[in-house]
Amino acid sequence: MRNPRDYRAGVRLLAAALLMLGASSAGQAAPTAATVEAIDACMRANIPPALQIRQFSLNAVDHNGAGRLMKGRLYAIRDNGLLRTMLRIDSPPDLRGAAYLLREGEAAQQDAMYVYLPALNKVRRIMGGTQDNPLFGTDLSYADLKQISHAFSGGQIELEKTDKIDGRDTYILGLIPDASQQSRYSRIRTWVDRESCVALRAEFIADGQARKRYSASAKDLLKAGPHWYVAKGVMEDLGEHSRTQLSIDGVATSDALPDLYFNPRSFYLGN
Repeated sequence: MRNPRDYRAGVRLLAAALLMLGASSAGQAAPTAATVEAIDACMRANIPPALQIRQFSLNAVDHNGAGRLMKGRLYAIRDNGLLRTMLRIDSPPDLRGAAYLLREGEAAQQDAMYVYLPALNKVRRIMGGTQDNPLFGTDLSYADLKQISHAFSGGQIELEKTDKIDGRDTYILGLIPDASQQSRYSRIRTWVDRESCVALRAEFIADGQARKRYSASAKDLLKAGPHWYVAKGVMEDLGEHSRTQLSIDGVATSDALPDLYFNPRSFYLGN
């Protein structure tokens, strides 16, 4: 059985990846003023009330080219501004049938994480763990992705300049993590697409050098109904010469999803 800390980090990652790859309203206006507050507000408004991803995949490729692929389904809602995420794992075989529930906590509270493992036939609450733990050997962590999604928190943010990616206007935001966050990075730079308010690139900097780099192509910005989302992204560990490819398919947005998906007593019963 895998370390519970790895399970916790994995689901935290996928919840944050949902925010990073997830939808934003096509009818939502781009920031009218190039200010940190306006851009941050636009990013925070990206997630619809309810979102379903019918298939996600994470493919971790090491420096030798060997890969490990994980697939599953994901359901999420916003509850008073806080993320509730449930996912079910379809593969690999050693994780098939597992179900996970993440309930994001308030600013001063920890996230609550629950896991259902078919072999045990019971729900457990997972305690402890760290936001910097990687997911099953990938190059991604919850802490990495939370900062480039809707949650520029725990530090000082500044608008560095504007730039272009694939011919599209972007804002570059720089975050200096607060000391209380105990981040391994001294600065995180994020390129935010002006029209969709979705992050297309990010660099995680330590000792004056980029240690990790996230990137997505503007050609992978798609629509699900009235909402934008980016279907693919890659995180590279520049020191280890490894990468993790993240993709989502079958995105559907709505106003609500069944409560049983997000209840610690019933989440594993969801399809």
